[in-house]
Amino acid sequence: MGAVFGLAIASAVYATLTMAGVAVVLSEVGWLARVVQVLGGLYLVVLGWRLVRTRPAAAAEPLPATRPGWRSGLRRGLLVNLSNPKGIAFFVGLYAAAVPPSTGLGARLVILAAAFVIEVGWYGAVVLTFSRAPVRRVYRRLGWLVDRAVGALFMVFGARLLLALRG
Repeated sequence: MGAVFGLAIASAVYATLTMAGVAVVLSEVGWLARVVQVLGGLYLVVLGWRLVRTRPAAAAEPLPATRPGWRSGLRRGLLVNLSNPKGIAFFVGLYAAAVPPSTGLGARLVILAAAFVIEVGWYGAVVLTFSRAPVRRVYRRLGWLVDRAVGALFMVFGARLLLALRG
């Protein structure tokens, strides 16, 4: 559950930065927006390629018997989401379009709090679902198919980001 909160905190950081003006900076500094787009596109292609190459034997290995502590999970979740360029791209796109600059501080804080609660709820539901033994057994057997499908989608989205630079 520490990782759940780490992921949600990182999302809140990105949402806060976006509402504080990162979207404006990226729209005004064209070359910086292109750099973010290239890095995000390359990241998605590489990550997708790694997932597409997932082998059934590797995905079927048992999950580790030891679990990291809450603080270790928090740190991992935070680092994973903060180092994920999709996070900033998502929040820049969503909040720049949905939260106009004229939105008051109180409304922004309510939006951030609601987003945090939604993130914790979603990631918490995923953790609780995948912590059940029957679900883990099915995922160990078929997870490689999920990895390949998600990897292919990541590659497509990454390629679209890169190809959009030409347009």
